[in-house]
Amino acid sequence: MADSNASIPIINNGTTITLPDQHTGETAQTQALSITNIGQQTDSLNASVDSTSGGAFATGSISNLFGGLTDNTSLGVGVSTSSAGAISGGVTVAFTGGQVLSNSLAYGTPTGGSLGSQNLTVQGGVYNYAALGIANIGTVGTLTGLSFVVNAVVGTGISTANLAIENVAPANGFSESLLVSPAYPSSRPRS
Repeated sequence: MADSNASIPIINNGTTITLPDQHTGETAQTQALSITNIGQQTDSLNASVDSTSGGAFATGSISNLFGGLTDNTSLGVGVSTSSAGAISGGVTVAFTGGQVLSNSLAYGTPTGGSLGSQNLTVQGGVYNYAALGIANIGTVGTLTGLSFVVNAVVGTGISTANLAIENVAPANGFSESLLVSPAYPSSRPRS
């Protein structure tokens, strides 16, 4: 006799989870998994992380998701932000039988009995921030950090400084562009 009470897990997100772009060193974002028990009777299911690989991670678990219900918040997956690049890995979610109500004892999946597992691919881009680099390539002035000082004598003309501005973040395809525009200080009132 077919088990009409058995729990049947479905991951609604699909088997490939793509996360939005992130930055190196920031707290990694997670994508919640949407899991439905499409069994329509009385058994519940549990879901937990069985394993992870590569740059993927997973958190959380689900307990006693009854037939016809969906959990959109309890299990999450993500990728490491420890280094820049196209980061990917695998997550295996294991499903087991949960609570069995009294009218399904004869047919339901035993509590803790395996309901199989699902392998997911988790991927996302991790980028370095742009990094400002300034160098004094002329002979006028002194550059210290991001401060540039020019000593000029009133009445001797305008001093011109030559500065090189560049993005010193790694040129690996996973660093943001640096956009630079001049900012002119407001005039200072004479004292």
